[in-house]
Amino acid sequence: MNNINHNKINDLDAKIKNVIIEYVENNISFEDIKDDTNIFKEYSLDSIKAVNIISDIEMLFDISFPHDGNTIEILKHYKKIREYVAANMK
Repeated sequence: MNNINHNKINDLDAKIKNVIIEYVENNISFEDIKDDTNIFKEYSLDSIKAVNIISDIEMLFDISFPHDGNTIEILKHYKKIREYVAANMK
């Protein structure tokens, strides 16, 4: 992977993690959010916070999450969120 792509991934990571951290009541850092982190289980997010995270990510990256059960699956693990955002950015 060249430096440009690596920098884009790091920037994407930072932006997504900032959104998640904003809604987590515990004091967490970027390093606490790993690829396999289940953000609902690990951080006890409720449905209102989940909707806010989805909305913020959609606005930040100009994307749309599916309006079906797939969104819950995407949101379960951080890696899936990052992959979805990267694949759907315009």
